[in-house]
Amino acid sequence: DVLRLVDGIADRGAGVSANRTLQQARALFGWCVKRKIIPTNPAAGIDLPHRERPRDRTLNEGELRAAWAAFKSMCHPYGDLGRLLLLLAQRQGETASMRWDQLDLARATWTIPGAVAKTGAEHVVPLPPAAVAILEAIPRVDGDLVFPARVGGKPITGFGRVLKTVHELSGTAAWHWHDLRRSARTGMARL
Repeated sequence: DVLRLVDGIADRGAGVSANRTLQQARALFGWCVKRKIIPTNPAAGIDLPHRERPRDRTLNEGELRAAWAAFKSMCHPYGDLGRLLLLLAQRQGETASMRWDQLDLARATWTIPGAVAKTGAEHVVPLPPAAVAILEAIPRVDGDLVFPARVGGKPITGFGRVLKTVHELSGTAAWHWHDLRRSARTGMARL
């Protein structure tokens, strides 16, 4: 059953999704074994169906300028979020989950709590003046999220669709949200 599930996903051309499904199945069945719900893990010993290559795409200066212009032409929330991602070099999910109570605009800092941060440790991000200006211009709506979804009190989603729009507006292609972070890191290392 596990093989049929994972192979079916891989056969549709979604190799990375097949890998993640297998990893989640292993974790679930491992939990069940520890709790003595089942005797063995049926996902143990199954190889990942898809060989993943680490991404190494970085945007050049022209692409970064074009992406900035595209984000600037978009309305809130995605345009503001995109410009903050370019300025702050933080993770897309952590930035999309930004809360007003984590920001100290007077001191120009954003404190990402350990419960939200991928590393599990609190992280203080200095905010450059351009980031503070973007944040000060964002309207505050009900709730504490800087980038709330229209309903449900959760952060915005739909990043795949938005990225296609950014590619079209900027005339760039073949990059993902995390590539902005990698591009910033590469640029800082170069400096």
